[in-house]
Amino acid sequence: MIRVLYFLIVVGALILAIELKPRRVTRLRLRAADDATDAALTRSGLAGTLRAAATGIDGITSAAVTVRRGRARVAAKSAARGRAAASADRDLSSANTKETPQDVMQGA
Repeated sequence: MIRVLYFLIVVGALILAIELKPRRVTRLRLRAADDATDAALTRSGLAGTLRAAATGIDGITSAAVTVRRGRARVAAKSAARGRAAASADRDLSSANTKETPQDVMQGA
């Protein structure tokens, strides 16, 4: 009987610890020209935007995007690899985000 009580206490403590853990940020704040404007983008929305930007470049046939904790990874397929990669760096570097996903997670 006492073992069952100890087991229930341990299970309850584990459930409580899981519930108290901070949740993953699902929206990333965007930079705006006016401080009164507040806008956010979901991780899947950011992935779709990056995918559209990458595939909008001449020579890119497809793109796979993964948005994780401090970074977004874009893997694009093209016939002219060097020229397309340089163009993608230039186009995607102008993304209008206020902070990196890591900054948002830290509450900056």
